[in-house]
Amino acid sequence: MSYLSRYLFAALGSATVLPAVEHIGVGWFSTVSAGFLVLSALMTGSAVKWGKGWRDEIDGKRREKRKIDRERFRDEDKEAAKLEEGKERDMV
Repeated sequence: MSYLSRYLFAALGSATVLPAVEHIGVGWFSTVSAGFLVLSALMTGSAVKWGKGWRDEIDGKRREKRKIDRERFRDEDKEAAKLEEGKERDMV
């Protein structure tokens, strides 16, 4: 999927370059392109600086969710065992 999205964005970019240059001119198109480059650099810098914290936060949430799920399933198993035990007593 990653390659597909990359190629689609590359194709979209290639298809829009000539009409955009013809419409707004080379100078403004270069300015817009430079703006995209600066924005991309800022986003990359943000990921470098704060990325570990973001990953740790997401991993912590996932660990907590797994822990809650395990406890819930354990409780459900205990309840099911009690019901089975009760049914066996009723049958005797």
